Amino acid sequence: MMLFAIFLVLTGGIAHVLAFLLPLKVILLAGSTGIPSYFTPIVSSPEYKTELIVALSFAAVICYVLGLTAEAGAKKQSQKVGAHIGSVRNDEPDDSELDEVSDLVHQFVSLTADILFTLLALAAFALMNPPLGAYIVAVATGGVLIFGALRTRVTVGGETLGERALRDTSNIIKLCASIIFFGGFFAILLPLFFTENPNILIAIISFVVFRRALSALSSVVRQTVKFGTNRASIDETIVYEDEQKEAMPSSTLSVIFSKDARELRIRELLSDSLDPDDHIDVHWTDTGPRDVSLFEIAIQRPSENEPSTLYIQAVIPRGPKNLLDRERELFKELEHEKLCAPAFVAEFQEGDFDCRIMRVGESVRASREQRRDAFNRIFTRIWSVEPPRSLQADPEFARPRIVRVLKDSFCRNAALAAESDSDRHALANFLRLRPSILEVVEQAPCYIHNPDMNANTIYPLADGEAIQPIWSRWSIEPMGTTLPTPLSVSEIEASLELVRENRPSIPSDFTTNHLLLIDSMTRLMQLLSARRYRASIDLMKRVIENPVVIALSNPEQTSLNGRSSRPVQAETSTSSA
Repeated sequence: MMLFAIFLVLTGGIAHVLAFLLPLKVILLAGSTGIPSYFTPIVSSPEYKTELIVALSFAAVICYVLGLTAEAGAKKQSQKVGAHIGSVRNDEPDDSELDEVSDLVHQFVSLTADILFTLLALAAFALMNPPLGAYIVAVATGGVLIFGALRTRVTVGGETLGERALRDTSNIIKLCASIIFFGGFFAILLPLFFTENPNILIAIISFVVFRRALSALSSVVRQTVKFGTNRASIDETIVYEDEQKEAMPSSTLSVIFSKDARELRIRELLSDSLDPDDHIDVHWTDTGPRDVSLFEIAIQRPSENEPSTLYIQAVIPRGPKNLLDRERELFKELEHEKLCAPAFVAEFQEGDFDCRIMRVGESVRASREQRRDAFNRIFTRIWSVEPPRSLQADPEFARPRIVRVLKDSFCRNAALAAESDSDRHALANFLRLRPSILEVVEQAPCYIHNPDMNANTIYPLADGEAIQPIWSRWSIEPMGTTLPTPLSVSEIEASLELVRENRPSIPSDFTTNHLLLIDSMTRLMQLLSARRYRASIDLMKRVIENPVVIALSNPEQTSLNGRSSRPVQAETSTSSA
């Protein structure tokens, strides 16, 4: 059904081009004396001129009707495909969900048909108009080189070439399309000036088809970018393959996940540190971060007086971005102990899964309050570790996400919820101060940030310490990107002083207010991403009341990098938090 829909869209596109070309032929033929030379391959005798005009006119009408019919048929076929995809769900989809699926299918069908039309047009140019064909090959070569440049890590104005292209896709496509079109126009004119018997009809056909092919190519680029940026928002419970294919063969899944099999594997891998009488209990936990499955391995010695030793097995699917490779990159530069990470005991692969076993030691069953305290302590320890310069110099790891996401246009979306003069004034003030605030964020002391770390993912130890087993999605972010909660301002201030003892490089004018500001900017980014614009404006009001931001708007009270030159009391910080 999908292939038939693509065929209908492609047929409709070709029919519309013919419906435009054939009337032009009729006009040229009717306005000429006799039969022009470029019509002689079709008919050469003037007495058949009238019949040819009538035939071309009828053909134009038929092509126009065929184009409309093919388009309608393609939409109908897309709806059938969408209904079929929706029908294989576990529950019955409603009309809005079916419309969403059908729309996605039709977009994909149109994208594929545009690609095929562009390829057919290139083949036609190579046969009909060699100069234009050569020009298209040169343009395609340039396109490949540009695409390669966009995939590099070269930065311009603080963002990569690819990020800048995505931010301004529409204008870039218009500019490139205009340049390519005018270049193609001159390539079409060349045979008219430099050949003895130029064929005007070929030039006209080349012009029309080239214009349509360029439009199709622009549509392909726009649609591809749209699919890429909207991929995360597609409801995968509605759209998936007709037949759900098992991600891994059942034998692989049973080796990794079945209880008996995993206990046998653990005994084999840890044989050097186990006695034959040791009891092994491996059980699944639900505390693993996204895409990572965690198993807790408790090893009990025969003596009941000895505490059990805890190991953790992480099972991570391999993909385009290998999460374990990213973790290895981090621990090449830092020791595990510095980031409260456990030592690796064994690594192995099963199918497309990477598996790792880590030794925790003597873990304890901690209460919620104990977990929170352990989490706050581990956070202070991680803040105390200054990221190696080699990692700070790598733009893949070190560019703050807040700076990358909170663009002016993104923040302006909150204007939809600005319903009063106070709201509009706060939004305008925030947008005016946004560049200065982001400069403060960029120049703040940084740390190794782990988005997967929270009070539920850490393992408290018997000695009062704790460990965080998974570091696969780490990045370098400014201090304050995530604050341990719930902590009072005075507790945050005390943590900062402890960190400052281990990191003398932290400027003395970097205060708790900076941490609270950066934390607020992180929450603002999350609210805007979730389209919670009302809450975003309320948070913007609190941001511009932060003493650091007030100092930015009063330069005479501001020291280097927008930091308040006067110390701010903790009670003041509480109101701005």
